[in-house]
Amino acid sequence: MTGGAAFHIRRLVAETFAEYAPYDDDRLLIRDLRMQNKDVFQVIYNHADKVAWHHFWMKKLVPLLKNLNDIEGLTTHAHRISQWKNEDALGVLSFWSEMLEMDGVDHERLAGSIAVQTTQFDVENMALCGPLVTKLLALPRQDYSFLGKALAYLVDFGSLDDEVLWDYIAGDISEEDAATFHFNQKLHCQPHEFGDRKKNFLASRMRASASLLDLAIASIEQWSNARSRRYGLPIEGFYVGFLSGTSHDDTHSQCDFRHTDNERVLFDAVESAILHHAINRSCWWIANRERLGFNSEGALRYFALLGSTEASSDNLDLITQMLTDGEWFEVSLSYEIGSLIERSLIQLDGVSQNHIQSTLLSLHDESSPSSRLRAWRPIELSQLILGIPCHLRCQEAQNLIDECETLCWPLERVPRIVSRGGVVHAPFSFKEFLNVSDAGVLRLLAHYDGYENSFDEFLVGGEREVAWQLREAATRHPSRFLNLLSENWQSIPPSFRDNLMEGLGVYLLYRYGDLQPNGDWSSVEVPDPIVLAGKIIDELEEQPEYWHHNRAAAKVIEGCAFVVADGNDSGRLVYLATEFSSLEEESSVSEDQADLITAGINMSRGHIANALMVLAIQHEKKAIAWPDPLSDSLRRFSNDQNPAVRSVLLRRMPYLQSLRPVFGWELFWIVMEEPAPGLWGVAEPCLYHAYRDVFNDVDLCLDILSKKGEGKDLETWGRISALAAFSGKVNFSSLLINLNTLKSAEAWSGAASVWSHPGNFLRHREQCLTGLEKGLNPENQFAPVVARELRSFLQTDDLQDTLPVHIFKNLFPLLESGSESGRSDIFGIDKWLNTVSLLDPFYALEVAELYFEFARRTKAYLFDHEGCLTQLLTRLFAHAEELEESDGGKMLHRVVLVQDLLLVIGVSSMDDWLKAAERSLSQ
Repeated sequence: MTGGAAFHIRRLVAETFAEYAPYDDDRLLIRDLRMQNKDVFQVIYNHADKVAWHHFWMKKLVPLLKNLNDIEGLTTHAHRISQWKNEDALGVLSFWSEMLEMDGVDHERLAGSIAVQTTQFDVENMALCGPLVTKLLALPRQDYSFLGKALAYLVDFGSLDDEVLWDYIAGDISEEDAATFHFNQKLHCQPHEFGDRKKNFLASRMRASASLLDLAIASIEQWSNARSRRYGLPIEGFYVGFLSGTSHDDTHSQCDFRHTDNERVLFDAVESAILHHAINRSCWWIANRERLGFNSEGALRYFALLGSTEASSDNLDLITQMLTDGEWFEVSLSYEIGSLIERSLIQLDGVSQNHIQSTLLSLHDESSPSSRLRAWRPIELSQLILGIPCHLRCQEAQNLIDECETLCWPLERVPRIVSRGGVVHAPFSFKEFLNVSDAGVLRLLAHYDGYENSFDEFLVGGEREVAWQLREAATRHPSRFLNLLSENWQSIPPSFRDNLMEGLGVYLLYRYGDLQPNGDWSSVEVPDPIVLAGKIIDELEEQPEYWHHNRAAAKVIEGCAFVVADGNDSGRLVYLATEFSSLEEESSVSEDQADLITAGINMSRGHIANALMVLAIQHEKKAIAWPDPLSDSLRRFSNDQNPAVRSVLLRRMPYLQSLRPVFGWELFWIVMEEPAPGLWGVAEPCLYHAYRDVFNDVDLCLDILSKKGEGKDLETWGRISALAAFSGKVNFSSLLINLNTLKSAEAWSGAASVWSHPGNFLRHREQCLTGLEKGLNPENQFAPVVARELRSFLQTDDLQDTLPVHIFKNLFPLLESGSESGRSDIFGIDKWLNTVSLLDPFYALEVAELYFEFARRTKAYLFDHEGCLTQLLTRLFAHAEELEESDGGKMLHRVVLVQDLLLVIGVSSMDDWLKAAERSLSQ
């Protein structure tokens, strides 16, 4: 183990040594290995699983580490020792406690690891963990920890009491925190805190433990008083307090989604426990029910109401006491009080019933002496009286109900909704429009014209949502809804006209354009597109004032452009489109948050610009003469003041340039006359498709970019210039000089992306290699940029060529010096090396040596994806063994060193690979 043998041999010996129990005399050997052969020591340390090794480490290694003040070694052993936590629970716990008191130790990191382990002790050892967990709780709280899970285990096993648990849940909450929103995020009781996402540990524990429930209620009262003082409210009386954080909010709100925060988890647990005690009429309930029922904190009084309602027959005395106290009633609890009256009144004697009704009616009496801020309104009081069975109501109570019914019909006892939220949906699907007759469609549209969302029909949409369903129906049956629009123009409200027309445009774009449907879409009919487009144009011309600068009209013009073929219809369409050139608008998408094309296609002028380009391309493809105004319209939109609109033209410009080069380049120069940030990036495909055949225009663009370009513009310059240099359009030497002169990272990135492309490298090896060598030169300040681009060369599945080794010798140091966090990760190199080893094992070995040494220096994490690294070693070993006699074992020695390097780096698959190799040798 201490000799000069290959590491894998010494490793095998060390693993064998670790399988046997140690002797005290092994102390000197272990010490020397740790000091002089740490890699071998680590093998023993990691493979020594017998409990005898645990005692050996505690007796021989730990004192040595303490004497050397080796905090890192002690911390490592604190993690390693967890393996024997059940074989020597006291010893392990004692060592952990000692480590938590030691100076220089990262207590927070160690505490997190220990907390995980405390949940994995055997049942018989669980009680021993209490003191240690208490010590962990005293440390500063971490954002993410398993300590709550450990605490839950110990509380369940009785090793820790509920005071410790409550201190963990709410011990950090000060009086100031109690008055802040969500306790300043210092309440900790979510299920995941206790390692249990499905079973609610806190609720079950609070039902089982009266002491924990007492602690929670006492704290809630303290927090409520703190909030009252904060807002200058009297401590006595009633305070809504935390009522909104309970199930009361579920009853009195309508929401699609509800977030369960720490506050809600706690109050749900308290509610569950109180109801449990009330239903079972426990001693705790009998002792605390009056305190809760008349509590000034709204949440606690609410819980008492629920408990009394659920177990009304056992609490008639308390119910009578509450319902005959005029000061006890609160509007915010009127629905729950009504439920209590409904459940309990019939069980009371007549005297109590009359007394309660008198008390209820006095709530409406403004002259009645009371500390209430105001008298109850009749409609509010009716919610209480409705809980009284009809045959038990006094005449005055019934008169109040009759009065309220004249104001609100039907009068029902329902919870008062104080908050609403969610997603508004249409009242019906587009299928209803498809299924009903035209007359039915018109009646529906008339009904929803100007219809707003009703407060009583919460989350049920009105005019806007119905209009969207009408649009969807039009995309599925276009000819029917076009006829409906034409024949019933005056009967259809304007907003619905727009959606009908837009639906027709969307149909054409779905069926014949390049717009992809969302979800499942299919049309009821497939009418002749040319006929349909002609009728749409007729309709647009029939109502010119209405459709002037209309967004829906722009959409349908774009759809028609894909199908019109008749010269007359084309001319009419161009005329309609040209009118939009005077429209002043902003994109519905912020150009600060989106690229130019995204902004452009969300503008009406963007739709028109795209329509004109499509129309020109379709006519040119089919050899149809262009309408006279089409060329001028394209020139007009090419000069649009908004670069987003011009970018829409550039998107289809390469195709138009290939069909009609002279006019295409004329438009291009009009578009690019006023450059804008990002516009050259959109224009790059125009240069890419033209640099071989129309280089004069491309050369002019490159000249402009080199003189006026900034940022990403220069990346376009670098990419196109490097491509043009392959065919000699650009002088390669001049390109390299210009790259150095521009001093632009983007320019080097663009050129390097061309040189590192495997296909380009195969066809233009010499030029690509020269460019990469210049770019990777350490004297080039942008060499790291070139190095990052070169990584793409290693990510191809089709290996056609390889890079010279000296390129890798420059590449890895540059990646190592880079500032990006993933500099040590070269995705795909493992697969690339494995493939190369089939063609040229010597080359693969040389690059592997460089890469693995680079990975060792940068402490890279290497994952053997698909077993490429172990396959690489297998192939290298096989080739080296064939050459062993001829080269004297030189290659075999190098492969062994690579294997050792992978072991040192810690590639997980190496262990299994070595064991498989050992089995094959033994057979």
